[in-house]
Amino acid sequence: MKSIITKFLLSLTTAALVAGCASSGVKNPSGIGVTRMNADEQGFVAGTGVESQDLVAVTDKMARSILVL
Repeated sequence: MKSIITKFLLSLTTAALVAGCASSGVKNPSGIGVTRMNADEQGFVAGTGVESQDLVAVTDKMARSILVL
């Protein structure tokens, strides 16, 4: 009985791993290319949270305060 349950769990785990690792690729039907941006540039969707220019400003301020000490 224990062997049957072990085999069942093993086959179930294997099936889940195989199904979880399957990929159909990236869907980009309109063919829009990748836009490369610098860290200090404002993104296309601005004002929706923490953005890269916010992080740059914070790290610059931190570096200046460390150098003052």
